[in-house]
Amino acid sequence: WRILTKSLQPIPTEHFGLKDEDLRFRKRYLDLLQDEEAREIFFKKAKFWDVIRSFMKGHGFLEVETPTLEVTT
Repeated sequence: WRILTKSLQPIPTEHFGLKDEDLRFRKRYLDLLQDEEAREIFFKKAKFWDVIRSFMKGHGFLEVETPTLEVTT
């Protein structure tokens, strides 16, 4: 990783990082900066979906995105 700009607040380190799990999920970008294992999961997931999409496209399938409709009461 290469930081492209200065930060107003210091980036958490692995020793003084994000301990609160809720905060880690809300500020996922900070978690991915400090946690190599979490970052690796994102890379593996992206590669997995890339392989699946290539296979399906090679067999004539078309990927279609449909909106999710929610019932509000």
